[in-house]
Amino acid sequence: MEQDDFMRTFEEVLDTIESAVAQRKTTSSVFLLFSALNGFCGLLPDPPDDEREAFEAWVKKWMLRDGKLYCNEKELWEERCRILCSASRKKVPAAADTREIFYVYDESPRQGSKKKTALNVSLPLLLKAFNEAVHDYIGSLGNDLAAQRKFYENAQRYAVIAGDGVVKV
Repeated sequence: MEQDDFMRTFEEVLDTIESAVAQRKTTSSVFLLFSALNGFCGLLPDPPDDEREAFEAWVKKWMLRDGKLYCNEKELWEERCRILCSASRKKVPAAADTREIFYVYDESPRQGSKKKTALNVSLPLLLKAFNEAVHDYIGSLGNDLAAQRKFYENAQRYAVIAGDGVVKV
């Protein structure tokens, strides 16, 4: 997969999520966003063997660096598990040091809920943080041709735009 193909595919996914957020389709927005985030973390050239460790490290380094979301990588991991594993009958236990996330559409950074067990997260800001993180991460690959090659090889497992509107998913 070439970088242009990946970016076209990524931008299509991002546009779909942005549309769902703009229409305040919260459930669709959250499912699509966490699916995209989870999928992207699976593309990393040399991830740790532990999926949770890879997800949390990437999210912490690339998405949470400006502090506007008021959540941490562990809370986003648990939210990912709750959302993407909700169809399974297995209950994912919450860690003692994480808070339950509630989504809001207000883009101003704020702590939100006064409860120590709950947290308001701006869905538009979460999407913006993911979008910026992906672009920054890809930019960071810079001249590391081996990392670029591995990243785009991993991306072939997902969708590839083959041209003339033909898509292999």
